[in-house]
Amino acid sequence: MNSSETVRPPPVRADAGSDFARLSRKIQEAGLMARRPRYYALRIAAVTALYAAGWTAFVLIGDSWWTLLVAGFLAFVFGQVALLAHDVAHRQVFRLRKGREVSGRVAGNLGIGMGYGWWQDKHTRHHANPNHEDLDPDLDPDIFVWTQDQARAARGLPRLLGRSQAFLFFPLLTLEGFNLHVSGVRSLFDRSLKHRMWEGALLTAHLAAYLGALFLVLPPGKAVVFLLVHQCLFGVCLGSIFAPNHKGMPILTGAERPEAFLQHEDAEIILSFPGLGAQLGARVLAELGDDRGRFADARGLKAYAGSSPITRASGKKSSIARRRIKNDRLNHAGYLWAFSALRASPGAMARYRHRRDERGDWHASALRNVFNNLIGQLHHCLQHRKLFDEQTAFSTTAEQAPQAA
Repeated sequence: MNSSETVRPPPVRADAGSDFARLSRKIQEAGLMARRPRYYALRIAAVTALYAAGWTAFVLIGDSWWTLLVAGFLAFVFGQVALLAHDVAHRQVFRLRKGREVSGRVAGNLGIGMGYGWWQDKHTRHHANPNHEDLDPDLDPDIFVWTQDQARAARGLPRLLGRSQAFLFFPLLTLEGFNLHVSGVRSLFDRSLKHRMWEGALLTAHLAAYLGALFLVLPPGKAVVFLLVHQCLFGVCLGSIFAPNHKGMPILTGAERPEAFLQHEDAEIILSFPGLGAQLGARVLAELGDDRGRFADARGLKAYAGSSPITRASGKKSSIARRRIKNDRLNHAGYLWAFSALRASPGAMARYRHRRDERGDWHASALRNVFNNLIGQLHHCLQHRKLFDEQTAFSTTAEQAPQAA
């Protein structure tokens, strides 16, 4: 079958497409994905006022056991700050990345002592592969085990607690607040963490201010009790908010993921491209979604994937640079895709060799150019419900992207 053969007719009815596409259109039309600046302005103001009121009450009550009521109140407020950081990371509050990064780190690192960069990376990977035993970091076995296979492989404390972990769930949640702080500090030793110095400075400032306030206002014994009550209730608060959203969801394994992908209406088109198998194709589809109206043209998709360069001009000077604002997961999948395509596609290899030998590109730059060509072709094929065709895709010179892209 060549690219002129149509896999299935393009959608023409308002209710056409997959369940995801129809649901996505309804959500967009209802305005549920629109940002609500007034709501978040009021919410940020309210949470900030509660945060300030809690610490003011802590200072005014001073050396008294009544201050433990303030510890419970601040545990609730810390939970609200964590929810705000969650919404910021999901791009619900600010449109620009700079605003998200500053506000997220101020709320997470400085406000409650949680490593925002570490948490954002983990939470993003969770949403990319929710409840997948091998790919969801929230299902990594630790104190809790999540599947029978993990329970059989568990050793030590997880094995000991495995039989009773349902009854120990809430007691163990009291440790979640401490776990967030420890994980945030440990992430500072990971060189791949972005803005490590900034995150470290904010975490240090929070720790110094928090412990300084406790031991300046309270005697050591009461300060330790306040810390334990506050952090334990904070962990229970967070767990009570997030856990119900994940209970009852099926847990997927590596063998089940390709099968689900193969049932998708776009799987045949995606698998027709060189270098894309079931696993990598599922990753690409997960980042693109199946709403074909999401990207008006291939240019928008290329910008989203970070494969197309940026040209900056000022007066008589101009420069070309790679995109830094992009979907990093799709960009990484595209790197693997282009690398795999070199063996499967003579046209991809010819384009790569042209960029390397005649243009003098580095390896990564040449692969990015191949990815840019392939993802443009993918947009065209998905829009017109056609399979990939080698001759059509690489019929133009290696200097230019195909007209279809």
